[in-house]
Amino acid sequence: MSGATIKVRRHFLKLLFVAVLLPWTGAIAAPPNIILILTDDLGPELEECMINRAPNCGLGGDAFMPTLKSRIVDKGLRFTNYYVTESVCCPSRVTTLRGQYPHCSGVEGNNYPGGGFEQFLVNGQEKSTIATWLRNAGYATGLFGKYLNGYGEKSDRYSPTWVPPGWDEWHGANSYFYYDFCLIESKNANGLGGDIGQMNFYSSSGGPPTVVSGPFYDICYNNAPAQGNQTVNYMADVLAQQTAGFMEASVRANKPFMAYVAPYIPHLPATVAPRHRNLFSTSAAPRPPSYNEADVSDKPWPWNNDFNNPLISATEQAALDAVFRRRIRTEMALDDMIRTLTDKLESLGIAGNTYIIFASDNGYHLGQHRHVGFPNFVEWASGKSSMYEEDVRVPFYVAGPGVAQGQTRDQVVLNTDIAPTIAALAGVPGADGYTFDGRSAVPLFGENSPNGRVNFLMQAGDEFSKLLGYFKWGLKMRDTSLNRNWTYVEYYRNPASPASGPSNDTREFYDLALDPYQLQNVYDLLTQPVRDLFAARLAAFTTCVGVSCQMLENAPLSQPSGIAVTVDPPMINMSRGARKTFTATVFGTSNTGVVWSVLEGAAGGTITSTGVYTAPATLGDYHILARSLADPSKSYASIVTVSTWPVLNINPASVTLRTGQQQQFTAVSTAPLPVRASWGILENNSGSTAGGRISAAGLTATYTAPASPGVYHIGVSSNQIKAYATVAVTAASPVKIQIEPPKTVYLTYGQTRTFSAVVQGATNTAVVWSVMEGAAGGSIAAGAQGRGLYTAPHAAGTFHVIAASQADPTVTDQAIVEVSAPGRGVEGRDSLDKQGIGRP
Repeated sequence: MSGATIKVRRHFLKLLFVAVLLPWTGAIAAPPNIILILTDDLGPELEECMINRAPNCGLGGDAFMPTLKSRIVDKGLRFTNYYVTESVCCPSRVTTLRGQYPHCSGVEGNNYPGGGFEQFLVNGQEKSTIATWLRNAGYATGLFGKYLNGYGEKSDRYSPTWVPPGWDEWHGANSYFYYDFCLIESKNANGLGGDIGQMNFYSSSGGPPTVVSGPFYDICYNNAPAQGNQTVNYMADVLAQQTAGFMEASVRANKPFMAYVAPYIPHLPATVAPRHRNLFSTSAAPRPPSYNEADVSDKPWPWNNDFNNPLISATEQAALDAVFRRRIRTEMALDDMIRTLTDKLESLGIAGNTYIIFASDNGYHLGQHRHVGFPNFVEWASGKSSMYEEDVRVPFYVAGPGVAQGQTRDQVVLNTDIAPTIAALAGVPGADGYTFDGRSAVPLFGENSPNGRVNFLMQAGDEFSKLLGYFKWGLKMRDTSLNRNWTYVEYYRNPASPASGPSNDTREFYDLALDPYQLQNVYDLLTQPVRDLFAARLAAFTTCVGVSCQMLENAPLSQPSGIAVTVDPPMINMSRGARKTFTATVFGTSNTGVVWSVLEGAAGGTITSTGVYTAPATLGDYHILARSLADPSKSYASIVTVSTWPVLNINPASVTLRTGQQQQFTAVSTAPLPVRASWGILENNSGSTAGGRISAAGLTATYTAPASPGVYHIGVSSNQIKAYATVAVTAASPVKIQIEPPKTVYLTYGQTRTFSAVVQGATNTAVVWSVMEGAAGGSIAAGAQGRGLYTAPHAAGTFHVIAASQADPTVTDQAIVEVSAPGRGVEGRDSLDKQGIGRP
């Protein structure tokens, strides 16, 4: 039996553990195959033309992307609230590879430093991606198309033909040419990655690719032919055939595969294949109410005036329409690619055990809000990088075994979720050396259950934003169950920017339930407490990492008022049918009563009037609601995740400490866990230490209580499961105790010594004496007036005499006793100690 076969079989046993998460209808013959199709700048026009059949698409009798619709959308799930956390290519693609927010990955733009492939390489993050996790688990892995911006360019930091680790087969593109392009490829079909490949040129004149040697920049970057001269080797077609070949080779090798297919479609220049050039001749760019917005004075600088952001003229509208037609024509080549791949799945007999994930790295605006782009009109009113809906909300479809067919999901899903979703499908832990910011979407595949996320972070710090003089952070609140759909954005002026404009920072706020096209910025209408609420939540998000990001995403945004409600625990993982007692605290009123309920009704479990909750038999996320009796409009929802994953707990689950006191916590589970664990403090999301400090080593952590009394929460995440413990911190005791000098004494076997301790701050001045090491460290008997008579053991060593206040046993002091055999001169040192001139 080959090593590869053994590895796959071992991987299959691991997969059985994850399989219970999925709504399978039959036995699993092998680990599932995974195809991720990640398009480039695919905007809202896809669903407008494919799903809504919008008149402006001008389809007539032509079908738009029929294969995508019939073989993926109609046979799978369409997620209607899928968002990217940064609407820029490279940060979004890094997020896809690792499941991190851009501020956590450190790749926040397209160019080095601070972004691009070089930053990803310098950070060492190629060592832990969807490719390395799956390849280590026995999968064949292949990339076909775009990797990261700047990849394959000349640099002193890496070879232009570098092949990243984790990829068995590699065909990485390094320019936006649809014809006459170069691919950096492994030297053989099963390269191990992390090596040096070769650069191959694919000519539109036909023939096999030729190896580029020596300086390659002219042929790979400056050889774009005029549209109309191409004949063969259209990039999307080449990538489709390469992917199909990789799939077939993987099946022959008896290995499951993960294919990452990343065509440039429909990114500009959006070169159209000859077979599609006559399609959609009457199509026009979408004209939503935000298109060519008449009044942009409410928008932030620099696009809030007619001088910087003029109305789009008729001539310019025609240019935008031409760009739109080129985009949707190239999308037809994308449809052909999907046909090639799905036909190959059928011919190989593996369609029933293959997941297809279809998404885009970011959206695209075409004249909405007259939004500025680059100093070229075709991209002046078209592009990305904004936090408006058309740039951050993009298509996301999933089809495969156990996935509900022809349905939609309105839960918020992010590009931070793709990596943990792929890891869950493959049955591997993923996130080697760090914790996912995102979460697996697998629980949504079969059941339409909440995933708990009600808000998330958006950002933009790319080079173009810096040129304009702004850095952007945004908060998106999207909770369909509570009818919340808000966008809050902060713009920070860059003093070093060469652009002219106001020096002050600006803000945007839109209530999309009332203003879905974001026409009216209503930030000025918000009260100061509400502004402070959004600003505080956004500030917390900008420094969150891992589990703290997930907790913030699930934390409802409460309206500030005199009455507030909190629930403990705020989040918890439970197994089916398990019971848990929740407690509620009500502030701002003498009536502290609450009414308990489950937001999802009986389907989400049951809860008694005293807060005893019983989890349902159905997997999913549920919300335990505590509503104030004094003001029923004030409530708090705790998040309960019911799953068949191992249940993780923290021991102790709750503890009361004094300010500054330390406590050790241990993560325990119903199943074995890896040593890696991520610990955090819920109240420290904004980077402060208000909730205390924690130092961790694997599954144990030492917590130091803060100086301020209060209720705090310790969190731990391991292998994508989480647990929380509650710490009630009270004021430090006024009682003090002190053992009188000397604090270190030297004795021989059996020798005695009287210690004295003084208690202050309490009327009860009695002292309780003990030896830390127990009988092995000697004995001590209590005497009058705080004295203790200590008798050394007949063993050499260092021991500790402890004096505790009887009034408050948590208040202690200690002395050190060094015991040695007689005749070692210790008696003399002890005599000096008694005179106060011994060792310090």
